[in-house]
This record gives sequence, structure tokens and C-alpha cells, in this order.
Amino acid sequence: MKNRHSLRLPLLCAWNLLVAAVTGCSPDTVPDAEDIASPVDVSTTREALVQVDLRTYGAVCDGLRDERAAFQKAFTALSTAGGGTLLIPPGDCRVLTTAGVPWLNIPSNVTLRGVAGASRISMDADTTSNEAYRSLFSIGGKNVTLEDLELVRTATCSAMLIRLPPTSNFTMRRVTVDGGLTDGSIVAHGLIFLPGAADAIHSNLRLEQSTIRNTTYGWFQPGAYKTRVSGIVVTQSTFQGNFADDLEFNSPEGVMTDIEVSHSTFRDNRSTVNHAGFGIGLANVQRANLLNNTFEGYRFEPIHIEDRSREITVAGNTFARSYTESTSWSSHVFIINDSHDITVRGNVFDMGANTHPIHAIFAGHGGSGINPSNILIEQNTFVPGTYGKKLFAMGVDGVVMRDNRVYVSDLPWVSQKNGVGPAQRDRSNGEQGSTDGRTLTLAGVTYAKGVGVHAASELVIDLVGGGYSRFKSDIGVDDETASAGSVVFSVYADGELLFTSGTMKGASATRSVDVSVEGRQQLRLVVGDAGDGGFCDHADWADARLE
Repeated sequence: MKNRHSLRLPLLCAWNLLVAAVTGCSPDTVPDAEDIASPVDVSTTREALVQVDLRTYGAVCDGLRDERAAFQKAFTALSTAGGGTLLIPPGDCRVLTTAGVPWLNIPSNVTLRGVAGASRISMDADTTSNEAYRSLFSIGGKNVTLEDLELVRTATCSAMLIRLPPTSNFTMRRVTVDGGLTDGSIVAHGLIFLPGAADAIHSNLRLEQSTIRNTTYGWFQPGAYKTRVSGIVVTQSTFQGNFADDLEFNSPEGVMTDIEVSHSTFRDNRSTVNHAGFGIGLANVQRANLLNNTFEGYRFEPIHIEDRSREITVAGNTFARSYTESTSWSSHVFIINDSHDITVRGNVFDMGANTHPIHAIFAGHGGSGINPSNILIEQNTFVPGTYGKKLFAMGVDGVVMRDNRVYVSDLPWVSQKNGVGPAQRDRSNGEQGSTDGRTLTLAGVTYAKGVGVHAASELVIDLVGGGYSRFKSDIGVDDETASAGSVVFSVYADGELLFTSGTMKGASATRSVDVSVEGRQQLRLVVGDAGDGGFCDHADWADARLE
């Protein structure tokens, strides 16, 4: 019992501090729940909207009692007052949905605020039928915020945890939405857009520092809905273990504009349905920025862009262990059906885990007969592994590829010879194993990528199918030799000498190589000992890359 009490103390303290802030009492003088002033006794001006505790309306939040009536009373009071904050105490506030009350409506100008890591609202149901869709909340008004809460489906029926009829200024902050799915046999969506009147619009919707997990669709719109959506921000959030698309912004029959998804993690999607289970799906979306996200563990493409989507930027993202199925259109970014004005910039496409042919980017008509167009692909890093390629874009107009790179250290080598020990990827030559080298360093400048070798050395790289135009690298004797060593760097393509450095010593200035490999089949990187033996001949192909 002592341990149980000690675990509960921080949660109770946090709750007392929150209630103290609401009531003006110090933590030592917080009244019992039944003594907290009724919401009608609190100022309801815009300057001081009411703040009430769910326990005021009889909630105990023990995970057993149905708290539906308490929520309904609280929402009625807050609606009457013009809005305010409903404080959700630590514990499990169980809501039993029924055919008569299939969800709870949250009115305008209301914030639901819990205690981080402690306040849970669970959605139960009086039925186990897969045909009976139930929801926890429906956003019935504008200016609604949910924060510091865990929302969980415990019912065994199908569910949509949060319904979004047309609304504006809706925010979820530090909220976990857990669909409770262990397999895909039941449908349990996280958030769903719903249509309204012809002129109704969803606007200014935000998901911040939140998690959506174990759902069917995380947040989506059915393709048949003719909704209007403008302004979605998803940032610093996590999507994990969902069974369909994490974010499906799907508007072939409607209008959806101005979306930003940034600094979020997408991982371990569990879709078993062919060609579904995307991290982000865009259909007829105008103006979207997908920035600085991480995608890992997808059976199909992490990013899917289709159906006339335009002005889309995919930048700064990292992709790995994705599109694990083998198809002719395997890819990380998939662009089809008249989508246009697409920029793919500064991403890292790691295809090293794939055991089948895959292109980082696929662009094609997708069955519509209309190819995408105006696609700019620049400044990306490709890690092809054994099977990866950069781009498939048959019959697509306006594709520009520039300043993309594949690091030599990320490629399989046809062969390698090295004077002492093996050539080392992204390390200097350590003379023993493949990972005993240090950070590559030339003239005080460090390099995260490159190859450390020891004269006499030779690396052979296959260029076939890579679409490479240039080989670039900084070269020199690594600083770890303390100015000792003397080497000669040479670059050959298909047996033709393209570059030779002459003798470079430990104290020599760093030089750069930039040669054309357009149309070449094989690249050979050679380091000789300058004719004086191999003492301290630690040579670096620093930042060595194919573009």
C-alpha cells in the first residue's frame, strides 16, 4: 500500500494545483468536490469564462461508473455560460454510449483539460455490433480544445472516437487517441471529417504533441464527402500501429487547402489491405507542406499524392523500411493522377532494408490516363542499398532532378582492396576492423560521410541504372596521421583516367574532385602510396558522392 500511495501522490498534487488555480485556493485548502462552487456562481464574461471540475457533476472516474450524465450536465452548464474549461481529474472517466446517446456533443468555446499522463476518458458501448458506430465526442461548435488527455476505445463495437462536423479553431494538444485495436477485424477511427451544409467549412484545425495509435484510420475524410476544409496543422505528433492511413486528407469530391504536417513520427503501420496504410495520403489537396517528419515501417508508400493535388512540398523527411511489398510501383513518395507542382527537397530515402526493386519516388498516371507534371526533385539523399533507385517517371512532363546525392559509403561496392585493414564507411582507416576508425577529418574539418582507406587502395562502384551525372569528393590525408603520410588519389570510369591528384601529404591542403560520370558503367577510386611505401597513408574520400 505504501508504494501505491507514493505513486499516486504526484498525480494528486498536480490535480490539487490545477484546482487551486481554478478556485483561488492553495493546495492545502482545496475544498472537497461537492463544495466547489457551481458553475452558475462563477463569472461568465469573456474575460473570465467558467472553469469547472467534472466531479462537481457527480463524476468519480473510477473506470467503472458511467460518467455520461456528468459530462452532459457539465457541457450544458458551459454552453449556457458561453463557454469555459472543464477540468478532467486523474483517473478513468468511463462513458457508456448507447443507441439513444451514441456520442457526447462538445459545445462552442469549451476546453477539456486533464492532468498529463493521468486523465483518461474511455468510450464503452452497450453493444458489440460492428454495424453500430459509436463515438466518444462530436465537436458541436467552434473554438474547442482538448488537452492533456488520453481518449481510449474500450468498447468492442465499431467506433469513430472524435466526429468533426464543420467547425473552426479546433485544437488537440498533448492528447493520446487510442483505438484499442489489436487486429483489423473491427473499425475504430481516430478523427473523421463529416459534411455539413453546402457552404459549411472546417477551418483552423490543429493537432499538437499528440499521439494517434491502434486505430483504423488515424484522421481521415471519406472520399465521397463534399466537404470544404481549410487550414490543418499537425506538428510534433506520433502515429503508430494503425491499420489504415495515419492521415488521409481525401477530398476528390470536395475542397481541401493549406495543410502542414511537420516534425512528426509515423511508424509501424499494420495495414493488411493491398495498397492502403499510408502515412499521409493527399487527394485533391491544394497547398500542403510535409516537413521534417520520420516514416518507418510501412507495407506500402508512406506518402501518397493523387487526384489533382497541387502545390505540394515534401521536404526534410526521412524514410526507411517502407514499401516492403514487391510491386512495379514500389516507392516512398507516390505521385499520380494529374497531381502537379510538386517539390521533393532535402529528404533522406533509405532503401537499404528493401529486398526487392524500389524507387524512392514514383510518378505516373495511376490509371486515370493523366500523368502528373511539374515535379522538382532536388537536394535529396538516396541510400539505395542493393535494390533501390531514385526515380521512376515514365511519360511525365516537367520533371527536374538536380543536386541530389548518393554517398559512396551507402552503396554496395563491387569490390574493395585496402593496404591495411578494410576500407571503412563513414570513418577513417583504423587498420584493423570495419568500425575501428575515427571521424573523418581533413585540415580540421570533420565529415559525417565518406570512406577512409589506406594506400594502396581500390574501390569499384557500379553506376548502371543510377542515373548519375557527376562524382564529387573532398580528398586528403586524414589529420590523425599528424602530417605524416603521402598518397596519390586517382578516379577512373570504364577504365579511363578522369582525375589524378599528384602527391598529397599529411600537411597538404584539402582538394576537391568533381568529374562527369554521365553515361558511365563503372567507377574506380584508387589511392596509391606515392612511391615511398605505405607508412601512415590514411587517405580520406570525404563526403564522396554521386549526383
